[in-house]
Amino acid sequence: MRVAVLALDLAQAPPGRGDEAWTPPVCGRGDAAGAHGDAAAAMAALARALGHEVVVVRLAYPTLDRLDDLRCDVALNLCEGLGRDGFPGVEVVEALGARGVPCAGADRDFLLLGLDKALARARLARRGVPVPRGVVIDDATPLEALDALRPPLVVKPREGGGSVGLAVALDAAAARARAAAARATYGGLVVEELVQGPEVSVPVLGAGPTLRVLPAVEVAFAPEVPPADRVLRFADKHAPPGDWWLEAPPRLPGDLVRQAEATARAAYEALGGRGHGRVDLRLGPDGPVVLEVNPNPSLEPALRREEQGLYARSLAAAGVSLVEWLQRLLDDALARPT
Repeated sequence: MRVAVLALDLAQAPPGRGDEAWTPPVCGRGDAAGAHGDAAAAMAALARALGHEVVVVRLAYPTLDRLDDLRCDVALNLCEGLGRDGFPGVEVVEALGARGVPCAGADRDFLLLGLDKALARARLARRGVPVPRGVVIDDATPLEALDALRPPLVVKPREGGGSVGLAVALDAAAARARAAAARATYGGLVVEELVQGPEVSVPVLGAGPTLRVLPAVEVAFAPEVPPADRVLRFADKHAPPGDWWLEAPPRLPGDLVRQAEATARAAYEALGGRGHGRVDLRLGPDGPVVLEVNPNPSLEPALRREEQGLYARSLAAAGVSLVEWLQRLLDDALARPT
């Protein structure tokens, strides 16, 4: 097949910024670490290993018309812009649909919900999937709303992923200060009570009758790390292992792992998951609690540093190679109605 790998063109200034010195933003996706560029090259290499012809297309709002000339059997979308940061994400999936091009990975609705933590929280809660106690902070929300929560609190941007902008506040005063600073930088926020307990991530692949829950991977922390610091921030994910590491399979009782995997499936299905995703959970005193559902979770760190690749570690535990995973993702896209 001819496979198009679509990635963000981070060097392209968004509309209205062409006359200014342009520095790609950090907002939401960890682009400062070059994740999208590396991921595009890595996915292209995997597709070529499967024998497919591959073209890599870099996109920004001013260059979305490049899709008009796209000639491929299926497109693998790595574009997860947030709109307000000047880069497209959902719009790329919509453009592919309008042109009848099968899109491998998350569809429009799953991507939209996954990129907006407030929408995701609301959907999960309505479907009975447990989430941490928390509040959504927008421009009009008084920071006194945080006083209803019990510290320590996790402050994170409403939109995006990669743990960019995530911070932990140990008391109410620190929570207000961190929320004020984060709101000024990132806009809307989600602030949640820190769930005390082991953390696991559960990848999910496919949808409907082909849906497959992959083995859980534990995010383990050294005993000397205080409980309130057992949180992966952006810098932790892009640094060599030290105070944390991955355990696959988890060093946890089997019944807890099975509960986590069942809750991950419920969360993925509640958000209409398609393509592939990863559900991050904490095993609290009352059972699994969903922290986030990530559509199109990046495999790039796994390809660069195997020991830190959540999704790849799970695939290995399931006996699935990266090339097998990619072929299944492409097959899933071709089987969907366009």
